[in-house]
Amino acid sequence: MTYEPTTDFNEHSTTARIRCVSAGVLIASVAASMAARLKRKYKRAIKAVLPKDTDLSVYSQAKLNAVARRLNERPRKTLNYETPAERFQQTIASTG
Repeated sequence: MTYEPTTDFNEHSTTARIRCVSAGVLIASVAASMAARLKRKYKRAIKAVLPKDTDLSVYSQAKLNAVARRLNERPRKTLNYETPAERFQQTIASTG
């Protein structure tokens, strides 16, 4: 049995291949499934602001920056519903 980490650039995933002499088995790593969930989550968030097949050329760069800021400044469950900026400021204050 051999262990061979590989990268699959077709989608998003990093997989670990385990080969047995008689049969090949492909096992997706935990990180790959987490990456897939994150990708779906961010696609849903973007579609809430910009519908599918939206022509981005009709929007100004300022509007696109505002959309990016809106998505990036959302409170996160993993941060106990604080924004990344709030958590960053707390971290800086506690270390400084």
